[in-house]
Amino acid sequence: MENRGECLKAHASLGGKADGCQGFISSGGLSGKSCSTCFCDENYHKKVVPQTRVTYVTEVVYTECHKNHNVNGSQVKDGCREFRKKSDNLANICDACGCDKSFHRNEVTKEVITSV
Repeated sequence: MENRGECLKAHASLGGKADGCQGFISSGGLSGKSCSTCFCDENYHKKVVPQTRVTYVTEVVYTECHKNHNVNGSQVKDGCREFRKKSDNLANICDACGCDKSFHRNEVTKEVITSV
C-alpha cells in the first residue's frame, strides 16, 4: 500500500475548501480504501513519495601537458599524455614530466551521481 498524505477533496459543506485532513488513515473496512478521519476515498489523498538523497560529485581529469619547453619561442611539448601525481608531499607535480598540474589540460569534468 502506498503512503498517502493530506486530503485534497473539495467539500461543498465547507464552501469548496479541503477538509484539513492531514493524512490518510485506513478505515479498516473490506476495501480499506476510505479514510477514517474524513471518510473520503484514498484517491483524494496526496501520494507521499519517499525522498532519496542524491550527492553530486565533480571529478576533474587532467590530460596532456601543454608546457612550452623551448626557450627560443617555438612551441615544443614534452609528450606527457596524462597527469600522474608524484607523491603525497608534492601533490601538484606530475611524475611523468615534472611539471605543475596547472600545465596539464583539464579535459573532462564529470558529475557522478551517488545515492545515499
